[in-house]
Amino acid sequence: MDSNVGAALPCERNRGTLARLGPVCGSCTTRAEMGERMADDEATDDTEAFEQSLDHAWDWFSLHAGQRMQLINFFIVAAAFITGGYASTIAARQYSVSAAVAVGGVVVCLAFDRLDIRTRELVHIAEPALAKLEQRLIDRTGIRELNFVTLVDRPAKVASSYGFVLRTVTRTAASLFGAGFIYAIVRAW
Repeated sequence: MDSNVGAALPCERNRGTLARLGPVCGSCTTRAEMGERMADDEATDDTEAFEQSLDHAWDWFSLHAGQRMQLINFFIVAAAFITGGYASTIAARQYSVSAAVAVGGVVVCLAFDRLDIRTRELVHIAEPALAKLEQRLIDRTGIRELNFVTLVDRPAKVASSYGFVLRTVTRTAASLFGAGFIYAIVRAW
């Protein structure tokens, strides 16, 4: 067998069958040296895999957390427009239109509530992976305070969690639009 079999390939690519053959590239002179280089490559691969995993998990979390905040903003704007439409139709004594606007308000509130539940699920999907990656980071650095996911897993008070506040706001708004519907129907008769 020719000793230059893998000469065209850099050492880090000589894995699998070629790596087991011995010194197959010009930069490795012994099997031990090739093994050391492969171990270094695997450590580099491990670091790269860790960084890619961390980036992927964080990007997933960040994307869906950002979507959740945008959802809140859109809900506030939608509720403001619907409330304005309801108030203007009540002022114009168009009660049947007011009732329809109120029903639309209830539907929009309930839709936003369901969207928030789904977005919250998507945010929480990334948390176990982030917790494991944070633990590896803690092991590497010794900085115990990096376990953010574990620290915020349970809010100090249930009433201060995003989920509780958003459910309360959307369901209260839906109830108010429901009351507005009843008011408009009663006034229309």
